[in-house]
Amino acid sequence: PGILKIIDSVAVACFLSASPYLPLVSCATVIYSLEQGIFHCEESASAFAIFGYFKVFLEGDLAEGKRWGDLTIAILENSGGHSVARARIYLYGCLYFWYIP
Repeated sequence: PGILKIIDSVAVACFLSASPYLPLVSCATVIYSLEQGIFHCEESASAFAIFGYFKVFLEGDLAEGKRWGDLTIAILENSGGHSVARARIYLYGCLYFWYIP
């Protein structure tokens, strides 16, 4: 879906500018992805990794953050496009460093 490509670009801009809108963009992407089917679009992976990060950072819920990270990995295993590298940066740079020594 083209809308996810646009939202993914907006999420990158929010991330790079440290925008307070990043959680909202991430939540909107997660909701849209769940409604449309998450395994059909690699742009969902970045949103799921960011959402997992916010679960850990804002709520302190490590188990839930890991669950969203594992879901990100499942999406990445089914894709191979340009968004994969970005999703891996979010996943390992922002989320999984809480779990991997």
